[in-house]
Amino acid sequence: MTILITVLSGVITLALWVPGTSTATTIVYGAIYGFTSGGFISLVPTVIAQISDIREIGARSGALLFVGSLGALTGSPIGGAIITAQNGDYLGLKLWTGLTLFTGSLFLFLARAVQVKFRLVKI
Repeated sequence: MTILITVLSGVITLALWVPGTSTATTIVYGAIYGFTSGGFISLVPTVIAQISDIREIGARSGALLFVGSLGALTGSPIGGAIITAQNGDYLGLKLWTGLTLFTGSLFLFLARAVQVKFRLVKI
C-alpha cells in the first residue's frame, strides 16, 4: 500500500499540478494530494513496526525521523532556489516534487524486493 500510495501521489502531482494553471486546479490538486500524502506519511511508521523486532522499533523510528528531518530542513530552501532560478515560475518545483515522489517510491519498491524477493506476500 505504501508503494502504491506514493506512486499515486507522484502521478497526481505530475498530472494535476504541473499542467494546472488556474486557482481551481491548484485547490483540487491540494485536496487530492492531501489524501494521498496522508497515506504515505502515516503508513511508513507502520511498516517500520511491522518489519522490526519490538526492541528495535524505537531506534528504527528515530532513524526514520532523522532522515525525514533532513528532507524537511532542505526541502524549502531547495524549492526556493528552484523558483528563484526560474524567475518565479513554479514548473521546476512541480517537476522536482513529482520526480522526488517517484524516486521515493522506487526506493520503497527496492526495499520490498530485498525483503521478499518480488513475491506478493505479507511481510
